[in-house]
Amino acid sequence: MSDKLVYNYMKADGSFISYRESMAAFAPTEEEFSQLREKIIRTIGIETSPGFDDTLHFLITLMRDKAIGYAEMESVTQSQKKLAGLKNHLTKLQKYICEDISDTTSHHLSIEIMEFMQDGDTVDPVFALQNNIEVVLAICERTQERIKGQKANFTPIHMRQILAEELARELHKMGVELKKYRNGEFVEVLKHVLKAVPFKVDGQTKALVAIPTDLFLVASKAIDEFPKKEPFPLLGLI
Repeated sequence: MSDKLVYNYMKADGSFISYRESMAAFAPTEEEFSQLREKIIRTIGIETSPGFDDTLHFLITLMRDKAIGYAEMESVTQSQKKLAGLKNHLTKLQKYICEDISDTTSHHLSIEIMEFMQDGDTVDPVFALQNNIEVVLAICERTQERIKGQKANFTPIHMRQILAEELARELHKMGVELKKYRNGEFVEVLKHVLKAVPFKVDGQTKALVAIPTDLFLVASKAIDEFPKKEPFPLLGLI
């Protein structure tokens, strides 16, 4: 039995796709991956395993997905403004329903609501709307409080370190000796992989990831950290 967890996303048409399928647009092409694999083989001097190839392919796809998502993501300040705007509009709507609708208009609405409810719906939609406004306002308040001072979970720098650690883990599984040398095999492999993350879409380069001139600190930390950690959770999804 596979040790992978199945995590499905629902599409607009109601069908489901797997977590990996949901990121298919960001996956490296066969040619891109083949070229990267050849560079890694030349660097480490042995053939890569199917397990290594599968994890590497997913790591690049994941890096692209997170890098693009981060670039398009609103800041917490922007989110706070949007939530404040939503609360403002909801409060105005609540006031309009409760205070500004005339008795005559309310009477006309009541007639239509009664006919609507005869069709099988037992909930007064206007009453439900008023109640739900209160619920959504409370959710907005809690959301604003929760994200106050919050930082993004998957910044490109954070993901770069995760990639380095998982790369070290997979190389170690294949018996590659991980040495802390500035010009060592692991630093070279890491450099090859990071350079493979950006890709072209309609002539524009996407998923740019900053690659330090000296990758030694990233590589050294990855070698120290991966034995202490469980594999990155998203790698367990299919």
